Amino acid sequence: MFVQKVPFKSMRRQNIRHWLLFLLRCAALTLVVLAFSRPFLNTASIASVLSPASREVVILLDNSHSMSYTGRWEAAQQAARNIIDDLSPSDRASLAIFSDAAQLLVRSTPEPSVIHSALDVIGPSNRSTRYAPAIGIAQQLLIESDLPAKEIVLITDYQRTGWDRDQAIELPEATTLTGIDVHEGVASNLSVATVVLQREATTVPEKFVVTARIVNQGDEPAENVVVTLSIADEIVDEHTVTLGSNSASTLQFQPQSVSSEALEGTVSINSSGPKENFRDHLPGDDTFYFTVNPGETLKVLLVENNNGHETDSLFIEGALSVATRPAFQVQRTRVNQLQSGDLADIDAVVLNDTAFPSGSAGAALRNFVESGGGVFIAIGELAHPSGWQHDDARALAPRFSGDVIDRNAEFGGVLASYDRDHPVFEIFSTPRSGDFTAASFYRYWRLEPDEGDLVLASFDDGTPALLARPVGLGRVLIWPTTLDRFWSDLVVHGQVFVPFIQQTTRYVAGYEAPESWHTVGDSIRLVALDELQFPEGTAVELVTPGGHRMDLIATSMAPGATITRETSDRIPVDAPGFYTLRWSDDDSDYTRTVAANLDRMESDLSRLDPEELAATLTYGTVTAGDRGLTNQVTPENREARQAWWWYLLVLVFVLLAAETALSNYLSPGSAPGTT
Repeated sequence: MFVQKVPFKSMRRQNIRHWLLFLLRCAALTLVVLAFSRPFLNTASIASVLSPASREVVILLDNSHSMSYTGRWEAAQQAARNIIDDLSPSDRASLAIFSDAAQLLVRSTPEPSVIHSALDVIGPSNRSTRYAPAIGIAQQLLIESDLPAKEIVLITDYQRTGWDRDQAIELPEATTLTGIDVHEGVASNLSVATVVLQREATTVPEKFVVTARIVNQGDEPAENVVVTLSIADEIVDEHTVTLGSNSASTLQFQPQSVSSEALEGTVSINSSGPKENFRDHLPGDDTFYFTVNPGETLKVLLVENNNGHETDSLFIEGALSVATRPAFQVQRTRVNQLQSGDLADIDAVVLNDTAFPSGSAGAALRNFVESGGGVFIAIGELAHPSGWQHDDARALAPRFSGDVIDRNAEFGGVLASYDRDHPVFEIFSTPRSGDFTAASFYRYWRLEPDEGDLVLASFDDGTPALLARPVGLGRVLIWPTTLDRFWSDLVVHGQVFVPFIQQTTRYVAGYEAPESWHTVGDSIRLVALDELQFPEGTAVELVTPGGHRMDLIATSMAPGATITRETSDRIPVDAPGFYTLRWSDDDSDYTRTVAANLDRMESDLSRLDPEELAATLTYGTVTAGDRGLTNQVTPENREARQAWWWYLLVLVFVLLAAETALSNYLSPGSAPGTT
């Protein structure tokens, strides 16, 4: 009564009857999981198995000025188009142009039409050739690529001046470098290589002389070449010259008068002259542009001791009289005759072996320096410390002892050290530029530098020989001995004395040589132009050589400033010719001209052996993290470019469709003959 009967059930083991259907369903589930995990290939090894013929091709097209040589650019464009047309559907290509900098126009595209369109709108530039920036861009593009085959196609005229063999570049392993040379093999070029301007300040009015160097780079002579000098758009002189093969000639034109305004000048190879035996294939360097700036004569006031001899300043005047850029116009006066008005329009004052001016003249001299003027003080046998005790004198010069250091018994001391990095002595920093140690100094004062004074040179006993003192906006140099033959024999060492006097005078005057021309590729700030003072926010109109107008805004920012306004403070020098600046203030309207020339290195058509360039490149396992690339390939970027999961999802749908069709076919209800 307590036991219940339980019926016995028997079940047979279930087996998989349709293995194919089961495998399809498992594969579909596996692929769904893989698709949502968003996989990508992190190396090119697997990609090489899937698509062994795929290439990453980087086309580097030289568009420097030398590619303007007759026929080169057309040949280069056609070569680039042929490369593009030979690409397979699985290839990707990039296009970059380069001169002294490289610019990426098309990045890694499988569409040939995109690159063809880019080729249609580019042409040769006015810039010089540099290969390193272009190969650097190719390096970065190839490192980023996942394709197994990597190739650089360099289309250029292989200009030798464009390659720096010391600049090493490493490319990814197995990269192929294909060079396409559009150089004709034998190239010829006639150019105005350089122009030298020499001032003649001793003439009235002041004149300048233009000297030009004409170069024929070619195996054929250039006969009866007409070279003209034009000033203010008017031909003022010309020469006819014949140059042999691979030769040069220097031409000097007649002196021309300096104007009160800046003058525009050109030296040109006249293209209309007879050239039966010579054809110039690169005419862009046939003209050299320059400006002749007024005011390149510095006015120097030479103040002498009341008891001095008229020959005391003979050597100083002689050294300044032979200077040409700038020239010096020297006025002489005695210290007791110096008036405040004498300092008007003066650039520099030389106090030669004299006491400091007294009274209002001394105060005016101090104010002159504090306002930006300069003084060179030479303290010799006629000076005495008692004449330098006034407050105005102490502001410009340090104390010096009452006892003169006498080195006659030692046959004189020598200048043992001097700062070759300072503007006064930098001209003596190169070999055979002058030896100060050859001069003997028999007597000199012991200077006692104050805080802030800079000792630029010292005698062998450690006594300061040249002292620099900044005073307000101006500059003062103090020399503790004479500038004649009494206390030293420096004056007999003309190779040192003459440039030393000229350079010290330039320094105290704050002179910086104005540029007669700039080079295409420069970027010139308005505030960097010589002798121009633009108030902050001055609106300046710029007219380029091609007639294009730009609006600039003068700023007083430091050269390293990066805020947006800085971009409107620069003159983009993109073409040779004259750039005209126009601006105005409450008083008047102003115009300034800036000249620009092609980099004359582009005129040298010497060819670089392609094997030499290829030999300097190295190949290795460079990765995206190497060489500090700013555009490194992250896993996210790599996954975004591959997007394998889309293909996996498509395969899932295909498998599910096949599974559905197969299951319907195998189901009992769909079997043949069932009802």
